[in-house]
Amino acid sequence: YQYAFAYCNSLATINLPTVLFIDESTFAYCTSLLSVNFANVLSIGGNAFLNCSYLASANLPKCQIISTQAFKNCRLSSISFPELFLLGSSVFGGNLRLLAANLPNVIYIGNSCFTSCPLDTIQAENTQIIGRSAFFNCSNLTTANFPNAIRIEYAAFANTSLTNINLSSARLIEGLV
Repeated sequence: YQYAFAYCNSLATINLPTVLFIDESTFAYCTSLLSVNFANVLSIGGNAFLNCSYLASANLPKCQIISTQAFKNCRLSSISFPELFLLGSSVFGGNLRLLAANLPNVIYIGNSCFTSCPLDTIQAENTQIIGRSAFFNCSNLTTANFPNAIRIEYAAFANTSLTNINLSSARLIEGLV
């Protein structure tokens, strides 16, 4: 349920192996939360872990959809979600330790998804749409591999340090990329 564990400031770890869906804001503002393990979760609602400022590890091997701001302002250092295909807006914004992202099956990366993250590399071979400002202000981003991206929206890579980008299938690139 929404807000079921929100503001539980002493909650440090979560292991819920049978849960399939995490609702909106379920664990928002759990400021002591360090890690989550959801072996069977398929979908995470908006703001689910918003401002869990010490959340450094998320094991979600079957997750397919992560909604708006689900992990905004957390402390994740790397992410790898092998089954994920949709990332909403601002999902990882403000994760100031997020250096690497491996998203092999993500088709859509939402607006401002990684804004201001210190990513240096992103691998997302099946991404087709990269939303507005998706990597805006990722000033350490030097390498991006999106060989199947067909649409890159406004300011998607603005204020990055890209030296190597693969957009070999791009058909539409909006201004200020």
